[in-house]
Amino acid sequence: MDTETIMIKRLPIALYLCLAVFEPASGQTRIFLDHARPTNTLSRPVASADGTSQAGGSAPSVVAGPTLGFVFDRQAAAVRRVPGISGAANIGGVLRIPIPLATAYTAPQQDYVVGISANDGTVTLVLLSHGVASGTTPLTLVPPAPDRIAFSPSGDSLALFYAGDEKLIALTGIPQAPQIASSWDLSSYGGSLTSLAIKDGGDALLGGITQASGGVLVLFPAGGAANVVLPMSRPAAAQFLWGSRDAIVADQAGGMVYLLKSVDGALQELALTQAENGLAAPDLLAVDRSSRLALVAHSGGSSGLAIDLTNATAQPFECECIISLLEPLNGDLTYRITDLRAGQFLTMDASASPPRFQAIGTPPSHSGEACPVGGRTSPRTGLPAPEFAGPDFCRAPENREQPQ
Repeated sequence: MDTETIMIKRLPIALYLCLAVFEPASGQTRIFLDHARPTNTLSRPVASADGTSQAGGSAPSVVAGPTLGFVFDRQAAAVRRVPGISGAANIGGVLRIPIPLATAYTAPQQDYVVGISANDGTVTLVLLSHGVASGTTPLTLVPPAPDRIAFSPSGDSLALFYAGDEKLIALTGIPQAPQIASSWDLSSYGGSLTSLAIKDGGDALLGGITQASGGVLVLFPAGGAANVVLPMSRPAAAQFLWGSRDAIVADQAGGMVYLLKSVDGALQELALTQAENGLAAPDLLAVDRSSRLALVAHSGGSSGLAIDLTNATAQPFECECIISLLEPLNGDLTYRITDLRAGQFLTMDASASPPRFQAIGTPPSHSGEACPVGGRTSPRTGLPAPEFAGPDFCRAPENREQPQ
Protein backbone atom coordinates (compact mmCIF):
# COMPACT_ATOMS: atom_id res chain seq x y z
CA MET A 1 0.00 0.00 0.00
CA ASP A 2 1.53 3.34 -1.04
CA THR A 3 2.04 6.30 1.30
CA GLU A 4 -0.77 8.36 -0.28
CA THR A 5 -3.32 5.59 0.35
CA ILE A 6 -2.22 5.29 3.99
CA MET A 7 -2.68 9.03 4.53
CA ILE A 8 -6.21 8.97 3.06
CA LYS A 9 -7.27 6.09 5.29
CA ARG A 10 -5.90 7.86 8.37
CA LEU A 11 -7.60 11.16 7.58
CA PRO A 12 -10.92 10.46 9.39
CA ILE A 13 -9.04 9.51 12.56
CA ALA A 14 -6.93 12.64 12.37
CA LEU A 15 -10.02 14.79 11.93
CA TYR A 16 -11.68 13.07 14.87
CA LEU A 17 -8.68 13.75 17.11
CA CYS A 18 -8.60 17.37 16.01
CA LEU A 19 -12.27 17.80 16.87
CA ALA A 20 -11.78 16.09 20.22
CA VAL A 21 -9.10 18.56 21.36
CA PHE A 22 -10.52 21.64 19.64
CA GLU A 23 -12.00 24.20 22.03
CA PRO A 24 -14.39 26.59 20.26
CA ALA A 25 -13.81 30.29 20.72
CA SER A 26 -17.38 31.28 19.97
CA GLY A 27 -18.74 30.85 23.50
CA GLN A 28 -20.28 27.44 22.83
CA THR A 29 -21.18 25.56 26.00
CA ARG A 30 -18.65 22.89 27.02
CA ILE A 31 -19.90 19.64 28.48
CA PHE A 32 -18.12 17.98 31.38
CA LEU A 33 -19.01 14.44 32.32
CA ASP A 34 -17.83 14.50 35.95
CA HIS A 35 -20.32 17.04 37.34
CA ALA A 36 -22.02 15.77 40.49
CA ARG A 37 -25.17 17.74 39.69
CA PRO A 38 -26.07 19.30 36.31
CA THR A 39 -27.09 22.94 36.21
CA ASN A 40 -30.14 21.85 34.25
CA THR A 41 -31.26 19.08 31.94
CA LEU A 42 -32.61 21.18 29.11
CA SER A 43 -29.84 20.52 26.57
CA ARG A 44 -29.01 16.98 27.68
CA PRO A 45 -30.37 14.03 25.73
CA VAL A 46 -32.90 12.20 27.85
CA ALA A 47 -34.13 8.65 27.79
CA SER A 48 -37.68 7.47 27.38
CA ALA A 49 -39.78 7.85 30.52
CA ASP A 50 -40.74 4.18 30.22
CA GLY A 51 -37.49 3.03 31.85
CA THR A 52 -37.12 1.38 35.23
CA SER A 53 -37.02 3.90 38.07
CA GLN A 54 -36.20 1.89 41.16
CA ALA A 55 -32.72 2.02 42.61
CA GLY A 56 -30.49 -0.41 40.80
CA GLY A 57 -32.88 -0.68 37.84
CA SER A 58 -31.63 -0.94 34.30
CA ALA A 59 -31.13 2.26 32.35
CA PRO A 60 -33.51 2.72 29.44
CA SER A 61 -31.99 2.52 25.98
CA VAL A 62 -34.43 4.68 24.02
CA VAL A 63 -33.18 8.23 23.64
CA ALA A 64 -35.73 11.05 23.56
CA GLY A 65 -35.47 14.82 23.42
CA PRO A 66 -34.88 17.47 26.10
CA THR A 67 -36.90 17.85 29.29
CA LEU A 68 -38.55 21.13 30.27
CA GLY A 69 -39.28 19.83 33.77
CA PHE A 70 -41.45 17.57 35.92
CA VAL A 71 -44.91 18.13 37.35
CA PHE A 72 -46.92 16.39 40.06
CA ASP A 73 -50.18 14.84 38.89
CA ARG A 74 -52.45 14.76 41.93
CA GLN A 75 -55.05 12.59 40.25
CA ALA A 76 -52.47 9.92 39.38
CA ALA A 77 -50.56 10.37 42.70
CA ALA A 78 -47.39 10.47 40.61
CA VAL A 79 -44.89 12.68 38.80
CA ARG A 80 -44.99 13.28 35.05
CA ARG A 81 -42.13 14.29 32.80
CA VAL A 82 -42.60 17.37 30.61
CA PRO A 83 -40.67 16.63 27.40
CA GLY A 84 -39.69 19.47 25.11
CA ILE A 85 -38.44 23.03 25.49
CA SER A 86 -40.07 26.32 26.37
CA GLY A 87 -42.66 27.08 23.72
CA ALA A 88 -42.74 23.50 22.43
CA ALA A 89 -43.44 21.08 25.25
CA ASN A 90 -46.12 18.63 26.29
CA ILE A 91 -47.04 16.47 29.26
CA GLY A 92 -45.47 13.04 29.16
CA GLY A 93 -46.05 9.76 30.91
CA VAL A 94 -45.95 8.96 34.60
CA LEU A 95 -42.51 8.24 36.06
CA ARG A 96 -42.09 4.78 37.55
CA ILE A 97 -41.77 5.42 41.28
CA PRO A 98 -42.25 2.50 43.68
CA ILE A 99 -44.57 4.39 46.06
CA PRO A 100 -47.73 6.47 45.57
CA LEU A 101 -47.22 10.14 46.40
CA ALA A 102 -49.52 12.47 48.30
CA THR A 103 -47.62 15.41 46.83
CA ALA A 104 -44.25 16.17 45.27
CA TYR A 105 -41.97 19.17 44.76
CA THR A 106 -39.41 19.44 41.97
CA ALA A 107 -35.92 20.79 42.76
CA PRO A 108 -34.84 23.98 40.95
CA GLN A 109 -32.45 22.10 38.64
CA GLN A 110 -34.99 19.37 37.81
CA ASP A 111 -32.56 16.67 39.00
CA TYR A 112 -34.62 15.32 41.88
CA VAL A 113 -38.07 15.48 43.40
CA VAL A 114 -39.06 15.62 47.07
CA GLY A 115 -42.05 13.32 47.38
CA ILE A 116 -44.33 12.77 50.36
CA SER A 117 -45.50 9.16 50.55
CA ALA A 118 -49.25 8.67 50.38
CA ASN A 119 -48.85 5.61 52.60
CA ASP A 120 -47.14 7.02 55.69
CA GLY A 121 -45.98 10.56 54.88
CA THR A 122 -42.31 9.60 54.59
CA VAL A 123 -40.18 12.27 52.91
CA THR A 124 -38.57 10.62 49.89
CA LEU A 125 -35.99 11.88 47.43
CA VAL A 126 -36.71 10.71 43.89
CA LEU A 127 -33.54 11.03 41.81
CA LEU A 128 -34.01 12.05 38.18
CA SER A 129 -31.60 11.14 35.40
CA HIS A 130 -32.12 11.40 31.63
CA GLY A 131 -35.82 12.05 32.08
CA VAL A 132 -36.61 9.06 34.31
CA ALA A 133 -36.66 8.32 38.03
CA SER A 134 -33.32 6.58 38.61
CA GLY A 135 -33.71 5.82 42.32
CA THR A 136 -35.48 6.69 45.56
CA THR A 137 -34.04 7.59 48.97
CA PRO A 138 -36.42 7.68 51.98
CA LEU A 139 -35.32 10.41 54.41
CA THR A 140 -35.83 8.46 57.62
CA LEU A 141 -33.63 10.96 59.47
CA VAL A 142 -36.51 13.50 59.49
CA PRO A 143 -40.14 13.15 60.69
CA PRO A 144 -42.82 12.38 58.10
CA ALA A 145 -45.31 14.80 56.57
CA PRO A 146 -43.69 18.25 56.79
CA ASP A 147 -46.08 21.16 56.41
CA ARG A 148 -43.68 23.31 54.42
CA ILE A 149 -40.62 22.61 52.22
CA ALA A 150 -38.14 25.10 50.79
CA PHE A 151 -35.27 24.48 48.36
CA SER A 152 -32.02 26.43 48.31
CA PRO A 153 -31.49 28.18 44.95
CA SER A 154 -29.27 25.38 43.59
CA GLY A 155 -31.23 22.64 45.36
CA ASP A 156 -28.25 21.39 47.41
CA SER A 157 -30.11 22.04 50.69
CA LEU A 158 -33.65 21.69 52.03
CA ALA A 159 -35.63 23.34 54.82
CA LEU A 160 -38.51 21.40 56.39
CA PHE A 161 -41.09 22.87 58.77
CA TYR A 162 -43.46 20.91 61.03
CA ALA A 163 -46.32 23.04 62.31
CA GLY A 164 -47.53 20.58 64.96
CA ASP A 165 -44.12 20.31 66.61
CA GLU A 166 -43.18 23.91 65.72
CA LYS A 167 -39.87 22.55 64.46
CA LEU A 168 -37.60 23.71 61.65
CA ILE A 169 -34.95 21.41 60.14
CA ALA A 170 -32.15 22.21 57.67
CA LEU A 171 -30.81 19.40 55.46
CA THR A 172 -27.60 19.57 53.42
CA GLY A 173 -25.86 17.24 50.99
CA ILE A 174 -28.98 16.91 48.87
CA PRO A 175 -29.59 14.69 46.99
CA GLN A 176 -26.51 12.40 47.15
CA ALA A 177 -25.68 12.44 50.88
CA PRO A 178 -28.49 14.06 52.90
CA GLN A 179 -27.76 14.98 56.51
CA ILE A 180 -29.24 17.27 59.15
CA ALA A 181 -27.28 20.51 59.43
CA SER A 182 -29.36 22.11 62.22
CA SER A 183 -32.80 22.27 63.78
CA TRP A 184 -34.68 24.91 65.74
CA ASP A 185 -37.68 25.09 68.06
CA LEU A 186 -40.09 27.84 67.01
CA SER A 187 -42.55 27.48 69.90
CA SER A 188 -41.29 30.62 71.64
CA TYR A 189 -42.38 32.87 68.77
CA GLY A 190 -46.10 32.29 69.18
CA GLY A 191 -46.99 33.00 65.56
CA SER A 192 -47.32 31.34 62.17
CA LEU A 193 -44.47 30.63 59.78
CA THR A 194 -45.49 32.59 56.66
CA SER A 195 -42.28 32.35 54.60
CA LEU A 196 -39.21 30.13 54.46
CA ALA A 197 -35.91 30.25 52.54
CA ILE A 198 -32.62 28.38 52.83
CA LYS A 199 -29.18 29.42 51.59
CA ASP A 200 -27.05 27.27 49.30
CA GLY A 201 -24.89 25.15 51.58
CA GLY A 202 -27.65 25.08 54.21
CA ASP A 203 -25.79 27.24 56.74
CA ALA A 204 -28.51 29.89 57.04
CA LEU A 205 -32.31 30.03 56.84
CA LEU A 206 -34.76 32.92 56.74
CA GLY A 207 -38.17 32.47 58.28
CA GLY A 208 -41.02 34.93 58.28
CA ILE A 209 -43.13 34.70 61.43
CA THR A 210 -46.42 36.55 61.62
CA GLN A 211 -48.48 37.27 64.72
CA ALA A 212 -51.72 39.18 65.17
CA SER A 213 -49.78 42.36 65.91
CA GLY A 214 -47.38 42.07 62.96
CA GLY A 215 -44.46 40.02 61.73
CA VAL A 216 -40.70 39.61 61.85
CA LEU A 217 -38.08 38.13 59.55
CA VAL A 218 -35.87 35.77 61.53
CA LEU A 219 -32.38 34.47 60.64
CA PHE A 220 -31.65 30.87 61.63
CA PRO A 221 -27.87 30.29 61.38
CA ALA A 222 -26.65 26.69 61.34
CA GLY A 223 -25.56 25.70 64.82
CA GLY A 224 -26.52 29.08 66.25
CA ALA A 225 -29.37 30.87 67.95
CA ALA A 226 -32.08 32.51 65.87
CA ASN A 227 -32.25 36.30 65.78
CA VAL A 228 -34.66 38.87 64.34
CA VAL A 229 -33.34 40.46 61.15
CA LEU A 230 -36.16 42.82 60.22
CA PRO A 231 -39.65 43.77 61.39
CA MET A 232 -42.27 43.37 58.64
CA SER A 233 -46.04 43.55 58.48
CA ARG A 234 -46.38 40.04 57.00
CA PRO A 235 -43.23 38.40 55.55
CA ALA A 236 -44.90 36.17 52.95
CA ALA A 237 -42.08 35.14 50.60
CA ALA A 238 -38.28 34.93 50.67
CA GLN A 239 -35.49 33.49 48.56
CA PHE A 240 -31.72 33.58 48.76
CA LEU A 241 -29.76 34.41 45.62
CA TRP A 242 -27.75 31.61 44.01
CA GLY A 243 -24.57 30.92 46.05
CA SER A 244 -25.03 34.17 47.95
CA ARG A 245 -25.66 35.62 51.40
CA ASP A 246 -28.12 38.06 49.84
CA ALA A 247 -31.87 37.45 49.73
CA ILE A 248 -35.10 38.88 48.32
CA VAL A 249 -38.08 39.14 50.67
CA ALA A 250 -41.68 40.25 50.16
CA ASP A 251 -43.86 41.95 52.74
CA GLN A 252 -47.42 40.95 51.79
CA ALA A 253 -49.29 43.36 54.04
CA GLY A 254 -46.94 46.25 53.29
CA GLY A 255 -46.92 45.54 49.54
CA MET A 256 -43.14 45.88 49.41
CA VAL A 257 -40.20 43.83 48.10
CA TYR A 258 -36.69 44.19 49.54
CA LEU A 259 -33.16 43.11 48.66
CA LEU A 260 -31.27 42.17 51.81
CA LYS A 261 -27.48 42.25 51.45
CA SER A 262 -25.43 39.97 53.75
CA VAL A 263 -28.32 38.71 55.85
CA ASP A 264 -25.94 36.85 58.17
CA GLY A 265 -23.49 39.75 58.46
CA ALA A 266 -23.64 43.53 58.19
CA LEU A 267 -27.19 43.69 56.88
CA GLN A 268 -28.11 46.26 54.24
CA GLU A 269 -31.72 46.77 53.18
CA LEU A 270 -32.76 48.05 49.73
CA ALA A 271 -36.37 48.62 48.71
CA LEU A 272 -36.99 47.22 45.23
CA THR A 273 -40.55 48.50 44.85
CA GLN A 274 -42.07 51.89 45.48
CA ALA A 275 -45.64 53.04 46.08
CA GLU A 276 -46.18 53.87 42.41
CA ASN A 277 -45.10 50.45 41.09
CA GLY A 278 -45.85 48.28 44.08
CA LEU A 279 -47.82 45.06 43.83
CA ALA A 280 -50.73 44.48 46.17
CA ALA A 281 -50.13 41.61 48.61
CA PRO A 282 -47.05 39.93 47.05
CA ASP A 283 -46.61 36.36 48.32
CA LEU A 284 -44.90 34.58 45.39
CA LEU A 285 -41.24 35.10 44.60
CA ALA A 286 -38.62 33.69 42.22
CA VAL A 287 -35.06 34.74 41.32
CA ASP A 288 -33.23 33.51 38.23
CA ARG A 289 -29.96 31.53 38.38
CA SER A 290 -27.77 34.51 37.50
CA SER A 291 -29.50 36.81 40.04
CA ARG A 292 -30.46 39.29 37.34
CA LEU A 293 -34.25 39.17 37.59
CA ALA A 294 -36.67 38.76 40.47
CA LEU A 295 -40.32 37.94 39.82
CA VAL A 296 -43.03 38.69 42.37
CA ALA A 297 -46.75 38.05 42.19
CA HIS A 298 -49.85 37.51 44.32
CA SER A 299 -51.25 33.98 44.44
CA GLY A 300 -54.80 34.10 43.13
CA GLY A 301 -54.10 37.25 41.16
CA SER A 302 -53.23 37.84 37.52
CA SER A 303 -50.42 40.39 37.72
CA GLY A 304 -46.88 40.72 38.99
CA LEU A 305 -43.60 42.57 38.73
CA ALA A 306 -40.35 41.71 36.96
CA ILE A 307 -37.58 43.44 38.91
CA ASP A 308 -34.20 44.01 37.27
CA LEU A 309 -31.74 43.49 40.13
CA THR A 310 -28.91 45.27 38.30
CA ASN A 311 -30.65 48.64 38.41
CA ALA A 312 -33.60 48.02 40.80
CA THR A 313 -36.22 48.86 38.19
CA ALA A 314 -39.60 47.10 38.11
CA GLN A 315 -41.81 46.34 35.11
CA PRO A 316 -45.39 45.11 35.57
CA PHE A 317 -46.75 42.07 33.78
CA GLU A 318 -50.24 40.61 33.58
CA CYS A 319 -51.72 37.34 32.45
CA GLU A 320 -55.31 36.58 31.54
CA CYS A 321 -55.07 33.75 34.05
CA ILE A 322 -54.77 33.06 37.75
CA ILE A 323 -51.18 32.75 38.99
CA SER A 324 -50.78 30.26 41.83
CA LEU A 325 -47.01 29.64 41.98
CA LEU A 326 -43.63 30.59 40.51
CA GLU A 327 -41.65 27.38 40.04
CA PRO A 328 -38.48 27.33 37.89
CA LEU A 329 -38.31 25.01 34.90
CA ASN A 330 -35.42 24.24 32.59
CA GLY A 331 -34.59 26.99 30.17
CA ASP A 332 -33.78 30.65 30.55
CA LEU A 333 -36.29 32.38 32.84
CA THR A 334 -39.06 29.84 32.33
CA TYR A 335 -41.49 29.22 35.20
CA ARG A 336 -44.55 27.12 35.90
CA ILE A 337 -47.29 29.39 37.22
CA THR A 338 -50.16 26.95 37.87
CA ASP A 339 -50.65 23.42 39.12
CA LEU A 340 -51.47 20.62 36.69
CA ARG A 341 -55.25 20.60 36.37
CA ALA A 342 -57.53 19.04 33.77
CA GLY A 343 -54.54 17.94 31.70
CA GLN A 344 -52.92 21.37 31.52
CA PHE A 345 -50.68 23.82 33.33
CA LEU A 346 -49.43 27.29 32.41
CA THR A 347 -45.89 28.59 31.98
CA MET A 348 -44.35 32.03 31.85
CA ASP A 349 -41.34 32.94 29.71
CA ALA A 350 -39.87 35.90 31.60
CA SER A 351 -37.02 36.36 29.09
CA ALA A 352 -39.50 38.20 26.86
CA SER A 353 -40.76 41.72 27.50
CA PRO A 354 -43.56 41.56 28.39
CA PRO A 355 -43.44 37.93 29.54
CA ARG A 356 -45.15 35.32 27.37
CA PHE A 357 -47.68 32.87 28.80
CA GLN A 358 -48.42 29.46 27.35
CA ALA A 359 -50.28 26.29 28.25
CA ILE A 360 -48.58 22.90 28.37
CA GLY A 361 -50.78 19.88 27.71
CA THR A 362 -54.22 19.40 26.22
CA PRO A 363 -57.36 19.82 28.34
CA PRO A 364 -60.38 17.58 27.84
CA SER A 365 -63.12 18.96 25.62
CA HIS A 366 -65.27 21.47 27.45
CA SER A 367 -68.04 23.89 26.82
CA GLY A 368 -68.50 27.41 28.02
CA GLU A 369 -66.36 30.51 27.72
CA ALA A 370 -63.63 30.29 25.10
CA CYS A 371 -60.12 31.43 25.95
CA PRO A 372 -57.90 33.87 24.06
CA VAL A 373 -55.92 32.46 21.16
CA GLY A 374 -52.14 32.74 21.36
CA GLY A 375 -50.71 35.76 19.56
CA ARG A 376 -53.82 37.89 20.02
CA THR A 377 -54.07 40.85 22.34
CA SER A 378 -56.14 40.73 25.49
CA PRO A 379 -58.93 43.37 25.33
CA ARG A 380 -58.81 43.72 29.11
CA THR A 381 -55.07 44.37 29.54
CA GLY A 382 -53.77 45.25 26.08
CA LEU A 383 -51.03 42.63 26.59
CA PRO A 384 -50.42 39.50 24.50
CA ALA A 385 -52.93 36.80 25.40
CA PRO A 386 -51.65 33.39 26.49
CA GLU A 387 -51.94 30.24 24.40
CA PHE A 388 -54.25 27.97 26.36
CA ALA A 389 -57.78 26.67 26.30
CA GLY A 390 -58.88 25.59 29.78
CA PRO A 391 -61.60 27.88 31.21
CA ASP A 392 -60.25 27.71 34.78
CA PHE A 393 -57.01 29.29 33.63
CA CYS A 394 -58.22 32.05 31.36
CA ARG A 395 -60.90 33.68 33.45
CA ALA A 396 -59.76 36.83 35.16
CA PRO A 397 -59.53 36.61 38.98
CA GLU A 398 -62.45 38.94 39.54
CA ASN A 399 -64.73 36.48 37.71
CA ARG A 400 -64.23 33.60 40.13
CA GLU A 401 -63.86 32.90 43.82
CA GLN A 402 -60.39 33.44 45.21
CA PRO A 403 -58.55 30.51 46.82
CA GLN A 404 -58.30 30.76 50.58
